Parts: sequence; structure tokens; C-alpha cells
Amino acid sequence: MIARVLLPALCLGLSACASLPDDRLDDWAKFGERARTGDIVVRPDRLVEDSRCPMNARCVWAGRVVIDATVWAEGARRTVRLESNKPLALGSGELAIAEIRPDSFMTNAKPRRADYTFRFTFNWR
Repeated sequence: MIARVLLPALCLGLSACASLPDDRLDDWAKFGERARTGDIVVRPDRLVEDSRCPMNARCVWAGRVVIDATVWAEGARRTVRLESNKPLALGSGELAIAEIRPDSFMTNAKPRRADYTFRFTFNWR
């Protein structure tokens, strides 16, 4: 009897926690966390490439960071691929990676997945 009452209450309580308002989101996010930029919410999911030039190396190309991310915009959710040097057309604007931390590293100390933090921007066209 108690289980019949407590289980639905527990489920209801957990669902309320899962739907916290997005206005509490920061503008920086690690992998698996959500960030807000304007009306857009972005969650970086996976590192595809980090070919940036280490600070103690000589490079011909500055390199880039490429990530897969989940984006919530205009009432829909979709998966996108974002590049650090190339804004992505999204609806009536462009979504971009504005900053990446760490911004530099040594050749023998590539950042770990847990070290990455991203800030995003959305600019209306």
C-alpha cells in the first residue's frame, strides 16, 4: 500500500527536478552540461577534433576544435557539428563557439575531455 503511494510521488518529484527552467543555465558548459545563449540552449556532447597548435610548437595552421552538440532552439532539439572557426547557420541566425578553455596547452599535455569548457554565441541575421 505504501509503495503504491510513494512510488508515483517519487516519480513525480524526479520529473520536476529534470525540468528545471533553463534560465538558471550558465553561459559556459563542459561536456554533458547545458549552456544558454539568448533563446538557444547548447550541450556539448563529444569532441571530434582538437587540432589547435600547442603553445610550444611551430605550426603552419592554427588548427580548430570540432564538437558534436545537442541544440534546443525554436521548440525543437537537434544534433549539430560545431567548428571553432566556422559559425553554423541555425534558423534565423548563426550559432558559434565563442571561447574554448583551455585556450592553450603544451605538446606533451593535450587537454582531457574533462578539461574542456565552451562558451557559445548566437547572432541573429
